[in-house]
Amino acid sequence: MKKKAHGPRTIVSCLIFNDAGKLLLLQRHRLAGGGGYWAPPGGKVEEGESLRAAVTREVQEETGLHVTNLDFAAAHEVIIPSGVVHMQSFVAHLSVVQEIVLDPNEHEAYVWLSLPELLQTERIIWGLPTILHDTGFIEKLERDHSLEEGMTANFMTSLPVNV
Repeated sequence: MKKKAHGPRTIVSCLIFNDAGKLLLLQRHRLAGGGGYWAPPGGKVEEGESLRAAVTREVQEETGLHVTNLDFAAAHEVIIPSGVVHMQSFVAHLSVVQEIVLDPNEHEAYVWLSLPELLQTERIIWGLPTILHDTGFIEKLERDHSLEEGMTANFMTSLPVNV
């Protein structure tokens, strides 16, 4: 049994949309936490780092993309198998998609999905459909298929906090 982390961890994620309205998802390396799951670029906030700096750094490290037009979307508390995460989500729109270069130690593949396609895709990272619903990208969500028994994704705020 995995040991639960102490206290919530702060994580950033970036919902990157292209001009066709498709969302960029990365498939986490099979040996990493959440291995095989599809998730937006993101990760841990380093000590002393702002949320905006963390999400910009994570996107660049994970995809090679340089995003500058970031908007804070929302904060959620997500209860996942390894503990509690405070997910700070940002949004970026790319009108010209640059080449995506994955770090093979972190991710195995990437895909651009429409939101209806995302709702039909297996192994979406925990709480992503709820986050997309709470931020207005998905209008109607009857059930978040990414959340297993005992998992939740709870909206905290759409107001920027220490961004």
